[in-house]
Amino acid sequence: MKYIIDYALCCNRGKLRRKNQDNFFCRGEFLPAENDGFEWIKSGKITSDGKNVLAVFDGMGGEQMGEYASYIAASALKELTAEGTDRSLEEYCLDINRRICTFAEENGIRSMGTTGCLINFAEKEVNICNIGDSKIYHFDGSTMLQLSVDHAIKTGSGKAPLTQFLGVPEEEFIIQPHSATAEYRKGDIYLICSDGLTDMVETESIQRVLTSGKSMEECVEALLTMALDGGGRDNITILLCCVKRRKLF
Repeated sequence: MKYIIDYALCCNRGKLRRKNQDNFFCRGEFLPAENDGFEWIKSGKITSDGKNVLAVFDGMGGEQMGEYASYIAASALKELTAEGTDRSLEEYCLDINRRICTFAEENGIRSMGTTGCLINFAEKEVNICNIGDSKIYHFDGSTMLQLSVDHAIKTGSGKAPLTQFLGVPEEEFIIQPHSATAEYRKGDIYLICSDGLTDMVETESIQRVLTSGKSMEECVEALLTMALDGGGRDNITILLCCVKRRKLF
């Protein structure tokens, strides 16, 4: 049985960053490399047919030109998914990694990179894949569980450096994105976000929003407000998905 997936999305520059280096991929849409995010909440529906990949990318800042890395990732994903070939999310990541590296080499850029979180709802299962420290959570109505794996060195203080990301030349090492597959059911909620949310808002506070009974749009708006009120020190991208049983006529 196929399901309808309700989603809501925001992408905000935050309060302190001069530019937005986050990007996303949702129903073929993404932002240009140079952007300030957007001020409203996007929402819509997709079906669980395995053809709608959703993703969040958090470009790495400074001289690494993160806004271009996240843009290349999103635009490449549009091209790759449009090809109609049966490829895994991990294979998408490996292809995106090569494209970012090629762009860097052709333009004399020493390094550039982005995190990546991808999710795809097939008819009976959900597939997820991530690299870096952007997050994917599953909320079943009572418990919120992180499905993604953080590729970062835990130092105990400050921002943990990433051990893997999209934009690593293959001669240095072969990236190993984390991937997983799980069954889902009606009412399940999946949160995909950059660390502009999770660095500002505690997991318990996020969970309280998800249990509030608000719509997906209202939940995203509430989470964005909390991240901004908490300091808004980084770009904030939030993609929230809720599984709804498809009506039969």
